[in-house]
Amino acid sequence: MTTWPLDHPFTVAVVAAVVVLTVALLLHVRWHEKWATLGVSILLTVLYAVPMTHLFALSRDREQRRWTLRQDHVRRLQPILRVDSEKLAEVARRVGTEGRVTNTNEDEHQNRVESASLFAPDVLSGDVPNHFPGYSQEKDLLRREVEEQDSEFRDNVTRIAKMLPLPPEGLAQFGARNVARAILAKCLGKGPGMTLTLSESGFSYSMPGTSGSTSGPPPIRVPPDLEAAFRTFTGFRPDPDVSAHCGNLIKRAARIIDSAKKLSAEARILAERITLAGTCEYTRLE
Repeated sequence: MTTWPLDHPFTVAVVAAVVVLTVALLLHVRWHEKWATLGVSILLTVLYAVPMTHLFALSRDREQRRWTLRQDHVRRLQPILRVDSEKLAEVARRVGTEGRVTNTNEDEHQNRVESASLFAPDVLSGDVPNHFPGYSQEKDLLRREVEEQDSEFRDNVTRIAKMLPLPPEGLAQFGARNVARAILAKCLGKGPGMTLTLSESGFSYSMPGTSGSTSGPPPIRVPPDLEAAFRTFTGFRPDPDVSAHCGNLIKRAARIIDSAKKLSAEARILAERITLAGTCEYTRLE
């Protein structure tokens, strides 16, 4: 049921009308009709003119305070939307270069923290849906796609690692999981995966997350763990299951990049708005 504050013009108008009708009835009973009508007219002037002028002034003041609250909130949300734009551009960049967003070397808790830093970077990020629902719904869809992408990426690293004749960790960076990441990166078209280049003066290598080189007078031998890792990488042939998952990751990555870029541009536009749709606890008067 709708309730009105005591200082609301509608409330006062109703009270005044009740008072006028009551007094009019009493005057009509005690005085002649002509004098009753005159008395009511005078009473109406007294009851309505001065108080209503005051109350309409209060109403204007109330609306001004509400407008000020909304404008202050607009200015608070604008930098959040600008940061959103930067974070969404970062999502597109990471997926474009690495095929995923979070670091597969970290545990699930760290991945959730990293995801939150990209999609909810401010304490007021949760308030944005109250004022920009369409944008927020699209961002939620993007976040779910990113989570699916990263989850499938991690699952495939584990799946491929189990197929490799290498120890799970190995020496230095050349264990099964790191080689599996290199295989998956090549499968997704994110670079050569793993390289090992020999020369008269030494050798150099690279793989996702690490690289290095060694030089000096000959003979310089490639460490056995690096040699075994590179031989495993070049000899790997994906089975139909691995190929199918690579296809899924490639298609989803394209959708994520497209959506993230569009939402990044939309966030920049929304950040320039000077009016605010919707309401929230920060725009309501006490």
